[in-house]
Amino acid sequence: MEWTIEQPRTQQEARLSAGRYVAAACWVALVAVVALVWSGHGAQALLGAVGVSTAAQGATLLRLARAGGPVRAPWLAATMVMAGVVTVFLALLPAVVAGWVLLAAVAVVPVVLAVRLPELGALPRALAVAVPVAVVAGVVLTSPGTAVRAVTVLLALGLAGAAVAFAVQARRFAVQAARPAPAAPAGCGGCACAAGGCGAARLG
Repeated sequence: MEWTIEQPRTQQEARLSAGRYVAAACWVALVAVVALVWSGHGAQALLGAVGVSTAAQGATLLRLARAGGPVRAPWLAATMVMAGVVTVFLALLPAVVAGWVLLAAVAVVPVVLAVRLPELGALPRALAVAVPVAVVAGVVLTSPGTAVRAVTVLLALGLAGAAVAFAVQARRFAVQAARPAPAAPAGCGGCACAAGGCGAARLG
């Protein structure tokens, strides 16, 4: 399975993409810091952030679908909104309950992804098995509280790494947006550039 980032085609698209990635980097970094420094409530911070992000993304897709945009599965967007709301509700429960929910999610989600995405490679599938085993072993060999703290720290560090990756990508888009626009060919009015160009050069 190959994940790619859609490259902007114009300077305006590059500026918008840079702004989105800056916002994502700031949001993810904030969540990571709060999860690390909010003693005893890191699991609640992570669950709340996941819930808010999921609900917001689902609401955005729903608005796009109602506007006639290219949304393949509007039902999935509605499901994301409901799942996000439920996750936020779970984050508002006592820290002990939120901790168990986080442990369950970390143990179950990798397995579900491995089953639902058969195109995953050998390494992701191995991790999907190793993560639940590690979670169960941590609960059995130490204590649920220690396992929750360990999982919270690891997830927060992963989010910090994602924030750095988002910031690097935002920087690339910003550099692309700052590049001078290429000179238009003779006879070009710029009317069909967004549609892939025109036949002015061939007609000339």
